[in-house]
Amino acid sequence: MFSTKSASAFYLLSFAVLFQAVLGAKPIQHQCSIIKFMGDKNYESNVKQVTELLVDQTPSTGFSKQSVGNPFAKVYGLSLCRGDIKAKDCKACLVEASKEIESLCPKTRMAVIWSDNCMFKYSYLNFFGIVDYLNYYSNYNVYNKIKYEPGFTDSRNNFLDHLVDQVHKNLNMFAVGHTKVGKSKLYGMAQCTRDLSKSDCKHCLKSAVNKFKSSKNGKSTGWFGYGSCSIRCEAYPF
Repeated sequence: MFSTKSASAFYLLSFAVLFQAVLGAKPIQHQCSIIKFMGDKNYESNVKQVTELLVDQTPSTGFSKQSVGNPFAKVYGLSLCRGDIKAKDCKACLVEASKEIESLCPKTRMAVIWSDNCMFKYSYLNFFGIVDYLNYYSNYNVYNKIKYEPGFTDSRNNFLDHLVDQVHKNLNMFAVGHTKVGKSKLYGMAQCTRDLSKSDCKHCLKSAVNKFKSSKNGKSTGWFGYGSCSIRCEAYPF
């Protein structure tokens, strides 16, 4: 029995050549393109304007996409906050993410950063409405007792599939829930960026779930996501 709460590739090959890092105690990851905008003051200014717009506009709804500039220096940006956090926490996360991405990906034409409560990305390519499979991250928790519960793997996989179905049905493309596994509880969350169609959201999450199931850590809990969607399950509330 599941308990669920729902809140109502078009990148150039150069973006596939990326740097990735895991920072701090919380699962925060980033990816940066190798292409720089050294000396391009217009592009640099547009990145700053997009960032400011996203930080300002996202907290009220949890999602925003913005573009700034003429065709020769245009910047496209998108930000998403976890669907069940408060506006002030959303903004705090985005403020921190924007600082981190500027520090970690200085003067790059494309970048993306994920944290517990939000994600932020920008590019000179118009990626709106396109599933981003090229940027991805994973964070597995192999040190937990719940995986020793009888039937854990099947229960977890069924639960993840259930979350995907709930997100697909929800306008905000977000779902959280929990399920019992033996004497323990498993908690989960799934989410898509709201520029996607419902069908693309479902395809993105199904791919994330399949990556989760097929990984060498497939019998564990944790987090797997792309630049357009993510799914997470843990043996504790988060």
